[in-house]
Amino acid sequence: MLTYQDVIAVNLKSLTTTAKDWDDMADGLEGLEALYRNQVESVANDGSWVGVSAGAASSQFTGTRKQYADAQVEAVPSRRSCATPRGSSPAS
Repeated sequence: MLTYQDVIAVNLKSLTTTAKDWDDMADGLEGLEALYRNQVESVANDGSWVGVSAGAASSQFTGTRKQYADAQVEAVPSRRSCATPRGSSPAS
């Protein structure tokens, strides 16, 4: 059975490290989305590639970039819920 002393003495280093790694990963997704948009998606949308294949590629590239954006949305609320206890508001 979990005791008060167990709770007080718990080592939270691994949890803290994991939370920091999650923050870093979420921040990295923003950079990946920008890189993908500027280096990959732009190829199909800058007007130099035309035709049916350009349209198909543009659609696929946009979908992939949206997945990067969606991953950020998924990660950010998780970061906030870990940092802010339920029922309280973050400090300004």
